[in-house]
Amino acid sequence: MKNAYRTVLAPTDFSPGSRAALRQLERLWPTGTRARVHLVHVLEPLGFTAPPAPIWIDYNLAREDDARRRLERVAARLRQRLGPAVRVTLHVPTGVAHDEICRLAAKLRADLVVLGTHGRTGLTHVLLGSVAERVVRHARCPVLTVPPAGHRRGRG
Repeated sequence: MKNAYRTVLAPTDFSPGSRAALRQLERLWPTGTRARVHLVHVLEPLGFTAPPAPIWIDYNLAREDDARRRLERVAARLRQRLGPAVRVTLHVPTGVAHDEICRLAAKLRADLVVLGTHGRTGLTHVLLGSVAERVVRHARCPVLTVPPAGHRRGRG
């Protein structure tokens, strides 16, 4: 089976939905296929007034280091499961998640974005919005959305 996707962007917030999306990517990937998988975790800007600069810089560096460590664990698993022909690259931008995901997908000329959902419906969905929904609307490439394991439609 030939894989038409050479550059795949896989955003993660480390949630069950993100883990389900990565498992789906593993299941769909033909063994031995050459490609690049770009793992991305977007650090959202904090919604409060910043403390003095040294504390703020240390906190942001700690957030980024933590995200990179977690992404590296995900990358190690992907490398093991997808094989040596797949190159995995990590990205930790700061910004609004859907904007950063779409920006990175365009910059990398991604062929596919594989994105987990939280499965929110009803008022929760209205109040919190949906990163996945916004990426589907604005990405210039196909987007595969995957709900968390065990999610049933219509539950709010």
